[in-house]
Amino acid sequence: MQWALESAPPVPLASFPAAPVEGLYALYYVGSHSLYRPVSSSACAVPIYVGKSLSSGKSRSGMVVRGSMNRRLRTHLRSLKDVHDLDAQDFLVRYLPVDEIWTIGPERLMIGDHRPVWNVVVEGFGVHMQGSVRAPTTPRTFWDELHPGRPQSERQRDAELSRADLQRAVRQHFARMASD
Repeated sequence: MQWALESAPPVPLASFPAAPVEGLYALYYVGSHSLYRPVSSSACAVPIYVGKSLSSGKSRSGMVVRGSMNRRLRTHLRSLKDVHDLDAQDFLVRYLPVDEIWTIGPERLMIGDHRPVWNVVVEGFGVHMQGSVRAPTTPRTFWDELHPGRPQSERQRDAELSRADLQRAVRQHFARMASD
């Protein structure tokens, strides 16, 4: 399944085709941000983030509600548009529509194989934002600390690591990957 996802053609995240599917997806960075230069490539060899989408449950009529990948990718796109130091146009996505029972294992395998920086070092890109009541008591995710701009994160307290610490952790991660 990982091979099938990695052989799918990448498409711009901003123009992801609307389709009622669940499945696996991988985001790739093709921009010029200095921190992500080690993985920036139009060849889409190393994902910056790997995720899965699951059905959103059942509607009142009992029918399974499909199309969660569209929602997840739109949420990711909105996050990228909100931040001050990344351009949403610099992201491509590969996706593989599969039933949700086939997503968890392959997602974990891809994360283990590729160690996408936003999955293993700068966690928080894919989290659902806290409600406005809980926001002030919750620390920002590492991703929000490193990439400020998502509205909800502005009301949260500082993350456990500083922006400088996170930048250093990202550089160390890429150095370890290059030496492997």
